[in-house]
Amino acid sequence: KRDYFGFSSIVDKESTFLSNNIKSSVGFEYLSQLDLRSRHDNIQGERGPLVYKKDERYRSFGLFFYNTLKFKNRHFFNFAIRYDLNLIDFEDYVIKGNRDSRKYHSFSPSTGLKFEMLKDFQLFLNFSQNFETPTLYELGNDPQNINGEGINDNLEPQNSFSSEIGLERKLNNAQKIKGSFFQTNTRGEIIPFELPEVPGRTFYRNSGKTSKKGYELEIMGSLINELNYSLIYTSSDFQFKDYKIDDENLKGNLLPLISRNHFYLELEKTDLFGINFSISTLIKSKFYADDRNKQMIPGYKKVNFTFSKNLESSKYNFLIKLNIDNVLADQFYDNIRTNAWGGRYFEPAYGRYFLLGLQLWY
Repeated sequence: KRDYFGFSSIVDKESTFLSNNIKSSVGFEYLSQLDLRSRHDNIQGERGPLVYKKDERYRSFGLFFYNTLKFKNRHFFNFAIRYDLNLIDFEDYVIKGNRDSRKYHSFSPSTGLKFEMLKDFQLFLNFSQNFETPTLYELGNDPQNINGEGINDNLEPQNSFSSEIGLERKLNNAQKIKGSFFQTNTRGEIIPFELPEVPGRTFYRNSGKTSKKGYELEIMGSLINELNYSLIYTSSDFQFKDYKIDDENLKGNLLPLISRNHFYLELEKTDLFGINFSISTLIKSKFYADDRNKQMIPGYKKVNFTFSKNLESSKYNFLIKLNIDNVLADQFYDNIRTNAWGGRYFEPAYGRYFLLGLQLWY
């Protein structure tokens, strides 16, 4: 059972300084979520005794300021800062009087620059600091007390510093080329894992430090006869820099579930004999399913088709859409369990998949 509510307020102001445009925003938000989570023992597929029942409450109060300065020569500068106060409470109904709470404070600044170097060419730089608290579910599963007593006191928030530099050339909405290099250094990355005592149940721990760096290339444009294309390629090198498990240092190992190479291509043709058509191809290289990099998941490709057609009458408009996913019926693994116990990493993806939709408006 979940109850959720929140409210926010934002004030925007636009002004000029030395003929340069300034837009500023200041505001606050309050969010509250209350989960009543229950868990029973699983006895050969039958519901067993109640072992966990808690009210899990998450409240967040945030203050933020955002400012953008647009110069006459089409340069941009932006700066933002946010303060968050997060309050987390657990009240146990199985163990009467058992309560736990957490309080987190965080400041998250960010800044960015964009320079008009040549005609239609822009150089951009972005820097940010990020703070991510553990979720209610992550805190509520303590690997030291698998019976549900207490919370995971060893789990802490993760803090990241990100930077990005790149070039972009944009001629119009349909033509763009963009390349960027990125790096994120994280302290306390939250990593899922399983225990042999309770297979299928996920627990969480912090790694020491991780480094995520790579580059991305994005190209959009048009070929002959208004055939639009979009191409995205990402090369990633995500590594543990300081991470010990049972006195074993995993420094240099790759983070699980992240492919080193990720390629996406989409071709789209509008009004081909009255039908809109697109074909997309996704290719991922191999990746690991565990922190120790002993279980490798093979790479795969997936090709999807989409057809749509508009039908109009004096009163109604129809849109008929057909999606064919995994057209080539390639076999691959999906929904991988990270650090699963007993080799239970794998779940097969669906084969060829059809979806027919009809939309009507008047």
